Amino acid sequence: LEALDAVRQEVAALREGAASRRQTTRTTLSAREREVLDLIVDGKTNGEIAGLLSISQNTVKNHVARIFDKYNVNTRTELVSKALREAY
Repeated sequence: LEALDAVRQEVAALREGAASRRQTTRTTLSAREREVLDLIVDGKTNGEIAGLLSISQNTVKNHVARIFDKYNVNTRTELVSKALREAY
């Protein structure tokens, strides 16, 4: 019975840690990075994002690189999957 309680406490701690990491990622994105992330989730290309936000494609690339770093991913597919899982 003690072992079961210990496992339950460990699971609860892991869940709290995951929730904390999700909140940290969400709150560390700038307002512009959140806009870019929304558009990436919508399937927009860098060129489309640049046009919609009236910024250069290089600026979009910089935002995307920072978002990748903050989410610790290497591809848009990973980013979208992780963002949706965490309800970005």
